[in-house]
Amino acid sequence: MITTKQVQVPSLIAKLEKFKEKLNDAPANINDIARSHHLDSLFMHSLNGELNLESLAIVLKNINSEKLIAKAINLNKELYKKKIEFYGVSYIADLCVNDCTYCGHSSRSVHEREMLDSINIRRDFSEILKYKPSEICILAGEHKFISPEYLANAANIALDIDGGKSLERISFNVAPMQEFDFKKLIDGVKKSEQTILQFRVFQESYDEKIYAINHTRGPKRDFEFRLNSQQRALNAGFNQVGIGTLLGLNNEITNELVGSDFEIGALIVHAYHLFETTGSFPATLSIPRLQAVVGSNFEVPSPVDDERYIEYHSILRMALPQTKLIITGRETPVMLDKLRPLINIEDLSTKPGVGGNYRDAVHFQNMLGTTCSSEQRIRTVLNQGYFVDGY
Repeated sequence: MITTKQVQVPSLIAKLEKFKEKLNDAPANINDIARSHHLDSLFMHSLNGELNLESLAIVLKNINSEKLIAKAINLNKELYKKKIEFYGVSYIADLCVNDCTYCGHSSRSVHEREMLDSINIRRDFSEILKYKPSEICILAGEHKFISPEYLANAANIALDIDGGKSLERISFNVAPMQEFDFKKLIDGVKKSEQTILQFRVFQESYDEKIYAINHTRGPKRDFEFRLNSQQRALNAGFNQVGIGTLLGLNNEITNELVGSDFEIGALIVHAYHLFETTGSFPATLSIPRLQAVVGSNFEVPSPVDDERYIEYHSILRMALPQTKLIITGRETPVMLDKLRPLINIEDLSTKPGVGGNYRDAVHFQNMLGTTCSSEQRIRTVLNQGYFVDGY
């Protein structure tokens, strides 16, 4: 009689620690043949839903920029053709009890806080949904008043405005919840069978020490609760999840390790952990670069330069062909053009603050790299030969 043992999956924290060791130990300055071998190995394993941790560490330590970017661009075109999806963004509340060093909506920020009512949520959504995005992303701070019921009501307003025309996905970029609250949120959305609900939250940093330095007060201090939030969301019934990290926050730089390299690798480790534990890769992934905040003396600890930023998107494409990559208006029009062959989703223009789609002035969460209108953003993409649904 054959018996099988149930294999226990290591925790995500244990996997991150193991990856950091691999990254520390990975050789640098290897030859071009070895670089190509490890890049190919990373990609070939990804096709089978497997992560070659050693190759990932070596690729991050030994980037051959020209070959890497060319391969990633070709792969992205093969997988997704020349299609760009646009999504709308709406900040519906900036009430927040968390103190994050880098955020314009942090609890320490002195500005008038607001939580939009249903009438003004409708005003804000109407302004962005007129551009026929395939997704609307709802953003809010962390506060007891921002309940699952409040967020579900916002989603229902979006669905009502759209009337089944273009909206395929509603994303909630909101504070992590317990599984029962995720279920309340899902149950409160009056969606059709075709409507996709995504929970999207960024870890900010996958390094516990860096995370602790930059999150000093509030529930967000709990590194592990945030880290496992996507898994809880999927267990609760969300169709999809999105992940991300905030580049520029991790300033660890030694002879063996660059902090931003670790963040990119950790994101990939997180994605494969989700696949191993839930059967689902993250549907979307974003690596926004940390930007200045109006009225704050906060300085970006470790800025990531343009060349490295493009290389990181290329590695993500090769390691996670199943996941769509997002870029946003944090980047300049020049950088958006350079990154576009590697990505799949862009945001429509909005002011990153409460009511930013219908108000002339709002309190910004962060500075933007582009001030182009949504019309200009769409026109640019179409003029470059990309396909956009509805246009």
